[in-house]
Amino acid sequence: MKVRVFEPKNMTRNRATIVFLIGLTVAALYLCYLLVFPFLKPMIFSVVLAVLFYPMHRRIHHWIRNQTIAALLSTSLVILLITSCSFFLGQALLSGLQDIYLSLKGPGGGNERLTLFILQLSERAVAFASRYISIPVSDLQSSILNEAERGVAGLIALSAGAIARGGQMISGNILSWRWPRLCPA
Repeated sequence: MKVRVFEPKNMTRNRATIVFLIGLTVAALYLCYLLVFPFLKPMIFSVVLAVLFYPMHRRIHHWIRNQTIAALLSTSLVILLITSCSFFLGQALLSGLQDIYLSLKGPGGGNERLTLFILQLSERAVAFASRYISIPVSDLQSSILNEAERGVAGLIALSAGAIARGGQMISGNILSWRWPRLCPA
């Protein structure tokens, strides 16, 4: 009968191996997280859309027995709904930014409340800063209004460009994906 002798060297080696493997697993999981992280928001959004629009798809599939056509119709309706909501939201944003720009640009029809608010804020800031340094009030107010006008004009241009690019991207992708199949040469 062979008696096993307690060997602390083997236990230490086993513990080191286990700690190394756990560290390697944690590092691999972290790298997997870094790989998947950019896709988490789109995946969560896709799951929310799928859960949200599943009842509509089920009704369409009940009416149209062909599963492929029902899926195509459901997908087309979801794309149309999201595109139209994005378009109207962009239009509302653009309209609001244009109103802000016009209220900053010049007086007219009671829209100058924003200009007066900015002037009042600049007067407070000038009064606070004039305790420490000398600042000409008229130059500062005109430069603040000019910068606010330029900022809003930049936002209008940015939002108009984003709306145009989004519309071109959506229509271009839909046409390039479906047009060759619908109208063969």
